[in-house]
Amino acid sequence: MSLRFDTNTVLGSGGFGIVFLGAFEGRQVAVKRIELRKSNEEEVLLELDHPNIVKLFHVQTDANFKYYVFELCDASLRDLFLKSDDKIKYNGPIPRLIEVFLQLASGLEHIHSKRIVHRNIHPSNILIATRRTDQNVEVTIKMAGFHLSKRVDEWGSYELEINEIKGNRNWIAPELLKLLNTNIGNADYNVKNDIFALALVFGYLLLGGEHLYGSEEKGISNMIMESGPINMLKIDGKLLHFYQKLLLKMLEYNPGKRISATRVVQELKSIKDELTANDSNALHYLIPVKNATKMEIKIKVHAKLGKGGFAEVFKGEFRGNNVAVKIVEINKVNVREEETMKELDHPNIIKLLHCENDEREEYRYYALDLCNASLDKLFLKSEDPQKYRGPLPRHIDIFLQLASGLEHIHKKKITHRDINPKNILISTPNQHGEVTIKWADFGLSRTVNERGTYTVSQINGTINWFAPETLKILMEGSESRGDTQSDVFALALVFGYLLLDGKHLYGSNQVQIDSNIMNKNPINMREIDGKVREFYKDNLLLKMLEDEPKKRMSSSQVVEELTSIKEKLPK
Repeated sequence: MSLRFDTNTVLGSGGFGIVFLGAFEGRQVAVKRIELRKSNEEEVLLELDHPNIVKLFHVQTDANFKYYVFELCDASLRDLFLKSDDKIKYNGPIPRLIEVFLQLASGLEHIHSKRIVHRNIHPSNILIATRRTDQNVEVTIKMAGFHLSKRVDEWGSYELEINEIKGNRNWIAPELLKLLNTNIGNADYNVKNDIFALALVFGYLLLGGEHLYGSEEKGISNMIMESGPINMLKIDGKLLHFYQKLLLKMLEYNPGKRISATRVVQELKSIKDELTANDSNALHYLIPVKNATKMEIKIKVHAKLGKGGFAEVFKGEFRGNNVAVKIVEINKVNVREEETMKELDHPNIIKLLHCENDEREEYRYYALDLCNASLDKLFLKSEDPQKYRGPLPRHIDIFLQLASGLEHIHKKKITHRDINPKNILISTPNQHGEVTIKWADFGLSRTVNERGTYTVSQINGTINWFAPETLKILMEGSESRGDTQSDVFALALVFGYLLLDGKHLYGSNQVQIDSNIMNKNPINMREIDGKVREFYKDNLLLKMLEDEPKKRMSSSQVVEELTSIKEKLPK
């Protein structure tokens, strides 16, 4: 067997070797030259045999180097999006977008089935191979770059030390970044690391060469750690419709909840069937065309309703109805909040009616239910122009509406995580003259597992409205498990706030409140009117304020207890 290659014809280079154009057994090949003992990727590649994995033909060594002989490919995915005047830009044929995704997922499924984790998935390690026949050109997408690959156990896990994390940190999963940044992590890692990276590649293609988590190289890894794929909403609207749910499942912050390669293949096949049924040919091209349709949401720029850290809210119109319009810069959009609001459909939860980007793709517009005020506006001083002076349901009806909305949120396997009076809205009377109370602001919400828990790596929100277990995590600064029951504690604080006409159940300042929550001392409970306290204290409030989350009432039990209390109250 004779191997020849030209050291003057370099196809590519990186930290793990140089690739030359060569010839082997009468065919053109790619020859990767690396220093001895730098890699044993042939052990992995000799086990892999799949059309979407680059083929290793031969390995040989000399005194200084090891040479890997691979099938010759035309380009990498990175070469698709180089500038038009770049000599190595790829201008050849490419499969439909869905086919590219399916080929990549199928290749990764094969890798994982062989108990191997790739660990270095990014556009430069994904190759485009063309083969010309008499009839047409066949294009195949292939996984490459296996120099960091590891074997995994039967559960797909592998041991990892911090010095083993190599490669571009903008293309690795958050659990790996956490170990890299803090030297704190789990004892082992698993094949789900690859799923996150594959989702980043999907996003890169959907965005025409942009990264899902940002445009500044130095800031991307930080955004991955903060769980914010800020560029997702730049994806063409029609394409986003088909792929967003899949991407979010692949980008799950908790690897235990991230879907497998087999599930990705299954979901892509379902998407392909849907695309075929819709005959949406425009959706099949690799580089999407930006949506230039006219905006449906109109804002009243002189009628500002409020402003937050990342958004401004105005009065506006949507399809002839008065709405609140929330405007967020595209690079600050919280994709998970938007996805959460689309999941929720309940009369006591603020309704997301429509969302769209402006024509310049600079801002994201959200049309929401128009409400009158938030609960904290009830107890402003009488001379304050923002004070709410409109009608309000009885306490029992407010409590039931809030508990019913929270029960719906929890049944959807979501926890709110930022319950306080500012995030509860009072809507205008409906056609029956009734006032409705609605949950709002899902910016910190998280999906939970079947047990209602989720991984907590950082604490955000309004500190005086935290449950004791949340305060404990905040004080200790350690990663732990969060629970939907923390929402129930915060809901009890809101009930107390209303029963006390704007006072907090646990005190009058932040230090006192935090201390009393940790010491199980709701000192203002006794200030609640005696007759009212008789109905709510023992059977409801104290059960909602249980220090131990497992002993605390669930949102469904709160609804049941409130329904029972309502039957006992005078009409």
